[in-house]
Formats: sequence, structure tokens, C-alpha cells
Amino acid sequence: MMIMYISLFSKKQLLYLSRKTLNYMKNIIKLTKFIHIFTHKIFGAFYCFM
Repeated sequence: MMIMYISLFSKKQLLYLSRKTLNYMKNIIKLTKFIHIFTHKIFGAFYCFM
């Protein structure tokens, strides 16, 4: 009985952790895209001045 409960709990924990990591990865991707666009704009401005 106890082992069943523990396995169920660990499954829920794993699901929760995987969701958390997925959201984390999505946020990192968004951040990198934003930084990429931002740096492109800055470099574009520099090229215009040169």
C-alpha cells in the first residue's frame, strides 16, 4: 500500500517537474529570441552610423 502511494506521488512529482522544465525552456527560448532581435537592432544602428 505504501509503495503504491510513493510511486503515485513520484509520478505526480515527475509530471510537475517536467512541466516546470518545459516552461523554463520556453522562457529561455523567448529570452534568447528577444536578445537576438535586440542585438540585431543595436548592430543595425551602429552600421548606420558608420
